[in-house]
Amino acid sequence: LVTVDIPNKLTNSNVIIGDYAFKNCIKLRDFQIPEGVSKIDYSAFYNCDSLVSISIPEGITTLPYGNIQDSTFFNCDNLTSVSLPSSLTQIGEYTFYDCRKLSAVIMPDRMTEADFRILEGAFQNCASLKEISIPYNCTYIGFSAFEGCESLQTVSIPPTITEIGHSAFCDCTGLLSVEMPDKLITVGASIGGGTFYNCSNLASFKISQGFTTIGSSTFHDCSSLETIFIPEGLTEIPKELFYDCVSLISVKLPSTLTNIDDYAFYNCSSLDSIEFRQNMLKEYILAKMDNLVARILEFEKLVEQDPPLEDVLPVLCARHPGRYRGYTLRRLCQEMHDFYKSHDTNRIQERLFLRRWFPRQVMSAYDANVELLKNNCELVALDRIEGRVALEG
Repeated sequence: LVTVDIPNKLTNSNVIIGDYAFKNCIKLRDFQIPEGVSKIDYSAFYNCDSLVSISIPEGITTLPYGNIQDSTFFNCDNLTSVSLPSSLTQIGEYTFYDCRKLSAVIMPDRMTEADFRILEGAFQNCASLKEISIPYNCTYIGFSAFEGCESLQTVSIPPTITEIGHSAFCDCTGLLSVEMPDKLITVGASIGGGTFYNCSNLASFKISQGFTTIGSSTFHDCSSLETIFIPEGLTEIPKELFYDCVSLISVKLPSTLTNIDDYAFYNCSSLDSIEFRQNMLKEYILAKMDNLVARILEFEKLVEQDPPLEDVLPVLCARHPGRYRGYTLRRLCQEMHDFYKSHDTNRIQERLFLRRWFPRQVMSAYDANVELLKNNCELVALDRIEGRVALEG
């Protein structure tokens, strides 16, 4: 089967192209789906290896989804162009998965559906796709939706977006720019973990105002990233957000920030400035100091009152009833003071921060963490730690 001759418009407006309708039609080159077709079922064009282009008419609302092998155009290795209608409410999971020659996807500027969604893996591994403009009304881009689109250079994200799934643009190594709106329509949007992982040519990025959550490793290995805009409203710089962003020069942090997580700026070797909002760091330190002073004053008051130790440290006394029976708080404090003084502890503490006393580094923190994640570790007693590499502090 090389061609299928169907009228441009059918009299019946509820025609269905069923499951596996053209499966293994390996010589089918062109197929124009006529108006009147209302539904395309699972794997309708499965393994149509010679199919070059396809136009989906108005009226069709969904492209079915399921497993990768059930996707509508699975293994259509020569498909180069696709035209999609405004009537679509979603592009199903893995619809164009591994269509490695697909270079053009034509979509309307605005979809009819107010909640248009691009589901998981919809364009994953479309290695020839060079640009994509996400239509207005799109609220969701699923995980790995464009993962592995290595020729993709530009992406335009609409202000209607509320969620970009994890790894959505992972390994888009040719990606040069992502056009983001200044402000989203809905506040509280999220970017999933690893979304732009290994987008090694992405030089700048602006996170739109309205995004309040960003997943870990979002810009991991974006080795060309030089500038980043982080909006007010974001409260956390998550784990490994800019890990190995070796070209990142400067970062300005929002006043709403409350936490910078582990390895957030690990190996950002070009980073020479981090700008906090005026007084932000000062306010943070003062808050910490106020809490510390309050705790010290509370402790001093307890020492003056000298209550029974079991009232202050009940867990300690319960675990060692014989050792601390009859103790008061002041007695324990005096014992600790005498012990530290007799063992010259202050000199030992000084040595901790002198270079000549530093231990020899035999493994980087990164390599140690990798071994920890692989579970290549064991718990050992304190008297056996000499000569061992500590994986966690």
